[in-house]
Amino acid sequence: MISPAIRYTLARITVFLACLLIFWLVGIRDNPLMLLLVATTVSMLISVILLRAMREDFADQLAHRVEERTERKQARAAQRRKDEVLDDEAMEDIEQDADQHRRSGH
Repeated sequence: MISPAIRYTLARITVFLACLLIFWLVGIRDNPLMLLLVATTVSMLISVILLRAMREDFADQLAHRVEERTERKQARAAQRRKDEVLDDEAMEDIEQDADQHRRSGH
């Protein structure tokens, strides 16, 4: 299955190229800058209206990825904090053992 991001991008490009072709056929071809500006503006308006569902799917996919990434980062941070606590406890145990060893005269 094609990613929502790729589908949306391909749809936007297709709408732009269709507008470019239509306005070129209408006769704006004499002024390439005007042709690009008109085709870009009209394709943007068409995309906002006609590609809403694709854009929402794309946004949902991005939101899901951000949420997953945030959860992974939080899990790693929690694990690091846990490891630090365990390391601190282990060092305290080692120090206590060393103190006891010194006190017992060994």
